[in-house]
Amino acid sequence: MLGESLATMKWLGGLLRFLVPLKTPWKPPDLGQVKINVDAYAHILRSFIGIGLVARNANGVVLGAMARRMASCFSPFLSECMSIREGVWHALSKGYSNWIIKTDALNVVHAIKNPELRSLEANVIQDICDTFELSGGGSVCYGSRCENLVAHFLVSFAFSSTHYHGMMLCPPFWVAL
Repeated sequence: MLGESLATMKWLGGLLRFLVPLKTPWKPPDLGQVKINVDAYAHILRSFIGIGLVARNANGVVLGAMARRMASCFSPFLSECMSIREGVWHALSKGYSNWIIKTDALNVVHAIKNPELRSLEANVIQDICDTFELSGGGSVCYGSRCENLVAHFLVSFAFSSTHYHGMMLCPPFWVAL
């Protein structure tokens, strides 16, 4: 437990040194819309992936954040698919009526907008597409890594931790940056 706390403090210290001069170019969604930034990280030699998510309204207020470590051996592509699916599930569980998911995985956005039923990831992509259709209020689009930094940092946090974090009732202060 103490080792985990020290590792987290060291990780946060490194993050703070990086964030001090940083002003993320996050752009707010349209009025009445919720933007959900998602990201994922998979490492071939490890048996887990990290997923990060942050949901904000048009005023930039954080409505939810997640850092999740999942035991799996997914490819980077499938890991990004899983992060988008987590974003969709978050939107539905919170009852958002108008929402957009932003990811820096252009190939996954393309796969969702043009599903290929013969791909290895077809079931996950079809699940995402079906959920978008059922919700009636969501979409997915590409955003640069710079626009997605907070979700990326949450992934790093999940990946460097030995615990499952899931949705954060009180996200770290740097999520609001």
